Amino acid sequence: MYSIYSFTSSCIDAGYVAVYAGTNPEWVDEVIDVTLKEIAKVKRDGLTQVELDRAKSQIKGNMLLGMESSDSRMNRLARK
Repeated sequence: MYSIYSFTSSCIDAGYVAVYAGTNPEWVDEVIDVTLKEIAKVKRDGLTQVELDRAKSQIKGNMLLGMESSDSRMNRLARK
């Protein structure tokens, strides 16, 4: 059993993409190996237009939803 996902953190002039993987100790080496191979494949082959469009849509949606969090709303109200 495992859990794996990626996420981003963006600022005005910098940011990063990270990959999280959680698994049993006996699978750690395989999970790291497979993850690094997938990253290398994207670097080598790039993304299809469909994959790129889907990623952009996901980022836009996450930004909009993030603007509606309680914390985000309270910060905007405090600045007015």
